[in-house]
Amino acid sequence: MTTTHQPEMHQPEMSDTEDSDVEMNDLGTQDNDRERLFSNDDSESFERRWTEVQTHFVDNPKRAVEDADNLVAEVMERLTSRFTDQKCLLDEQWSSGDETETEDLRLAMTRYREFFRRLLAA
Repeated sequence: MTTTHQPEMHQPEMSDTEDSDVEMNDLGTQDNDRERLFSNDDSESFERRWTEVQTHFVDNPKRAVEDADNLVAEVMERLTSRFTDQKCLLDEQWSSGDETETEDLRLAMTRYREFFRRLLAA
């Protein structure tokens, strides 16, 4: 049996900084293959902090686990905030009035589908 891979549409990167060399398509979404939930700086900071947490486990396991819990909670809060912001942007795009055109609603539905898939992939 042959399985074909169909490319998925992606939401814009949810980072504080925009990557100027990423092309946006007509739906306002990125055409790059893999999206990042955080900017490179944020990801590196989280990774560096995670490494520190693991390093401290040998000397103080309980404190390391507490720090790991706090770090994971912080990452989750950041994700929640960014996904909430993204949902608000989607809401604004289609709910601006009763006279919304069908094409605008189609685009909104497409963006919601992409956002929904991204939430499930996170």
